[in-house]
Amino acid sequence: MATKTHYDVLGLSPLAEPEVVRAAYKALAQKYHPDRRRGASDDSTARMANINVAYAVLGDAQKRAAYDLQLQRRAQTQAQRTSASPSSHASPGHAGAAHASQAGGTRKDARGDTHRYAELLAKLEGNRLDEMQIVHLFETLFGVNLKIHEGWVNSYSYRQGKTHEHLSFSALKHRLMAALAEAQ
Repeated sequence: MATKTHYDVLGLSPLAEPEVVRAAYKALAQKYHPDRRRGASDDSTARMANINVAYAVLGDAQKRAAYDLQLQRRAQTQAQRTSASPSSHASPGHAGAAHASQAGGTRKDARGDTHRYAELLAKLEGNRLDEMQIVHLFETLFGVNLKIHEGWVNSYSYRQGKTHEHLSFSALKHRLMAALAEAQ
């Protein structure tokens, strides 16, 4: 059974920007804080404690870098064990966990980009990414800076060369899903 990482506790991608980490923490703190929940049980207190610990690590750039390095080493150790196991049917290239590269904070996956795209596509289809994660993913994949037009329902625009594009959230998400599906 895999243990939950701090990213899992906050419901974040390891690619999440610091602003997204902070926003996720605030949202979860409001939702699960024992003072805001009448009749809060020890379970909600423990959950809030886990949220606080996760944010203490991921909210600090140095602690987060050290934690990512720890996760990377754990993944490498697990991959070595898996590939060294005589009963394993998995090839070393399919050993498993994603790990962070220290330059630029990008993530690499031992199974390759195809697996990563499939995983992101599944999260998009299941509505398991928040708005800021989707915006960041779109900006990264398409190499553009999105301008967010706040309103009752946010909309987005970007300029690429002489083209100025204006998108709704669903159009943004569908374009992202199409690009990920095509990249597979």
